[in-house]
Amino acid sequence: GEGGSEAGPSLMGVGSRLDGESLLRSIVRPDADIAEGFQSWLLALDNGEVLSGRIVEESEDWVAVEMVDSETGELGVFEIPHDEIETRKRDISAMPQDLSQHLSRRQMRDLVAFLSSLQEAEETAPTGH
Repeated sequence: GEGGSEAGPSLMGVGSRLDGESLLRSIVRPDADIAEGFQSWLLALDNGEVLSGRIVEESEDWVAVEMVDSETGELGVFEIPHDEIETRKRDISAMPQDLSQHLSRRQMRDLVAFLSSLQEAEETAPTGH
């Protein structure tokens, strides 16, 4: 979004991209299928520090990680040289893992119905009077 960061893909049009079963699976098991570019990564550095963030760019020499600065608490993008990274592995989804345990069956059905209703904006011709 404007002036900020995207925590996940836009939900606009999600009902056009995923059927009800896929939407339900994404809610119940958010780690099963994370949208490309929104995976969270753990980087263990050679100084013992462990970083968690979203890789937004990578070159031959460095990886740019979007994460919260531990000193300021602000979200930023930091370039980490490859030669300082000892290990790199995918982290769990940022989406709550137990969301389905906090919703009744009716609330879950309502949530899936709402998400299914989010269709791509269709261009319509103006109607005359």
